[in-house]
Amino acid sequence: MLNRQINQHIIEKRQIAESVINIRSVWKVMKLVLTFGLALTLLVGCGEPNLDDPKIREEVIAKAINEDSLQTRRTSSGEELRYAPNQERPYAGWVKSGRQLYQFQNGEPNGLYINWYSNNQNYQKGIFRNGQRNGLWTEWYENGQKRSEGSYKNNKQDSTWVVWYENGQKHSEGIYTSGSKNSLWTEWYSDGTEKSKGTYKSGNRDGAWAFSYENGQKSSEGTYKDEIKDGLWTEWYPDGPEKSKGTYKSGNRDGPWAFSYENGQKSSEGTYKDEIKDGLWTEWYPDGKEKSKGTYKSGNRDGAWVFSYENGQKSSEVRYIDASKNGLWTEWYPDGTEKSKGNYKSGRKDGVWVFMFKNGQKSSKGTYINNSKDGLWTEWYPDGTEKLKGTYKSGRKDGAWTFSYRNGTLASVSSGYTIRLWDARTGEHLRTLRGHTDGVNSVAFSPDGNTLASGSDDKTIRLWDVRSGEPPRTLTGHTKPVYSVAFSPDGNTLASGSWDWTVRLWDVNTGRHLNTVKANGWLVNSVSFSPDGQTLAISSDMEKAIWLWDVRRGEHLRTLTGHKWQVESVAFSPDGNTLASGSQDDTIRLWDARTGEHLRTLTGHTDSVLSVSFSPDGNTLASGSEDETIRLWDVNTGRHLRTLTEHTYWVISVSFSPDSNTLASGSEDRTLRLWDVNTGRHLRTLGDPSDWVGSVAFRP
Repeated sequence: MLNRQINQHIIEKRQIAESVINIRSVWKVMKLVLTFGLALTLLVGCGEPNLDDPKIREEVIAKAINEDSLQTRRTSSGEELRYAPNQERPYAGWVKSGRQLYQFQNGEPNGLYINWYSNNQNYQKGIFRNGQRNGLWTEWYENGQKRSEGSYKNNKQDSTWVVWYENGQKHSEGIYTSGSKNSLWTEWYSDGTEKSKGTYKSGNRDGAWAFSYENGQKSSEGTYKDEIKDGLWTEWYPDGPEKSKGTYKSGNRDGPWAFSYENGQKSSEGTYKDEIKDGLWTEWYPDGKEKSKGTYKSGNRDGAWVFSYENGQKSSEVRYIDASKNGLWTEWYPDGTEKSKGNYKSGRKDGVWVFMFKNGQKSSKGTYINNSKDGLWTEWYPDGTEKLKGTYKSGRKDGAWTFSYRNGTLASVSSGYTIRLWDARTGEHLRTLRGHTDGVNSVAFSPDGNTLASGSDDKTIRLWDVRSGEPPRTLTGHTKPVYSVAFSPDGNTLASGSWDWTVRLWDVNTGRHLNTVKANGWLVNSVSFSPDGQTLAISSDMEKAIWLWDVRRGEHLRTLTGHKWQVESVAFSPDGNTLASGSQDDTIRLWDARTGEHLRTLTGHTDSVLSVSFSPDGNTLASGSEDETIRLWDVNTGRHLRTLTEHTYWVISVSFSPDSNTLASGSEDRTLRLWDVNTGRHLRTLGDPSDWVGSVAFRP
């Protein structure tokens, strides 16, 4: 019995021991499984190593294989797989390439991807699945600030995305669907102010959108349809007033539109048809007065049009046909006096035309054929006296002509601040014009003789009413002394040349600045209009060339080169065919004004030529020089006619009387002299012997 109990006890102990051994074996297996699972979890899935930590990243990098060491092999089924060297199974693990680290499995990137800057700061981080971006992706700036964050689905942006500025402020936020923007999107300026807000559909703006300035004020608001503006749109200025309002159709303005100035006053209003003006249009000045009114047809003016000055007075009235003036055209001065009247045909003057002075007196009358004067023409002085009469043929004088001259008035400026007016016939001093605050350099009469322009070292131009002697209008804008002034042939525009390297064009009637010609570093000292008013010649105290400027188009035509030193003076011949230039190289050059071709060089002066002037009949050229002489030249042949030698210092300015028989000259010897052009005889000396005479001009 005892032996049986002992044997039974031994059997139970053995069973217990075997159970312990089995439990230990199972635990060893479980430990192995848990260890492998933990390692696998660390490499793949939610338990990835913290690669944001540079130390952990370096440990993973040390175990990773270089991307360029992977070898591509094609399987029997044609599939291409990547293998590590000397391995028979497709590679699965970490791959490195420069500052990139990513997990690789099944022949393509799978799992975590990270890229970083040279300072170890993260650049990009996200997940690949089957070689494509899938899941959350984040980008950073080099300073550590997030740049963008959102999800990918099969390599396309999908769901909510946020983009930030480098300062941490949101740049934009919205939703992607399969790589295309969809639903509401918002953009902000870098200071947090909202920039734009609206909806996308399949990547295109679609629906209501609003855009704002950086100050928070709306800049525009309207609707898009498939990325194209469609429906009502409104624009505002940065301070809030409405700028424009109207409707779009398929991206083109279509229907009523209104545009406004920043002060809230309408600037224009009318209708568009498929982005082209069509129907009645009206324009206003900023103060609300009507500027122009008429109809468009297919984008061209068509029908009756009226244009007005800022004071509300009509400036012109005409009918257009397909953008060309057709029929009777009338122009008025700002005070309501009729300025011109005549007919257009296909945009060209055709038929009888009449032109008037500001005082209501006719200035000229004749006929045009296809924009060229043709037939009998008559011109009058402002007092009604006939000036000339004769016939034109194709725009050129042809046949018998008669000319009549009034007694001339002469203007002169001295080294003081005043301008003096003289009776050239008697030598009587008529009037002194005062107003400039520094020396006066240049004077010019308007073509009708009623206005005198003066340019001064005080940086201003002044316009004087010769008849009334009223206080002048002052034109400001130049920043250096004004050395030359010239009127356009129609008297409406004044050019001023300055040592501030610019030529400015002014509206004589209103004093408004029209345009600025930048002279490319030239100190401008002479300007001259061509007789047709289309070309302006400009010379400089720093250049050896003459610049020709297209006044109508506002662009450079050509540069005339040939002088060896600075060009001091330029002048067009009365017929507009020839341009004369006087230079510090002691010569005068004659140029073909249309082509710029050099015609001839006139030599004889022994020092710089400071002034050149054509006689009104176009036959004679006068030149004044630092050699203390005046020379007269035959324009047609270039022959030297005679030399005038009474001056005892530099001759600065020369000017012909309207009848071409008398020449005035101003000199640094403090005299203003008159000469008989036909004989060269000195007639008389005018002026104040205390001042040198810098500019002279005969009243037309």
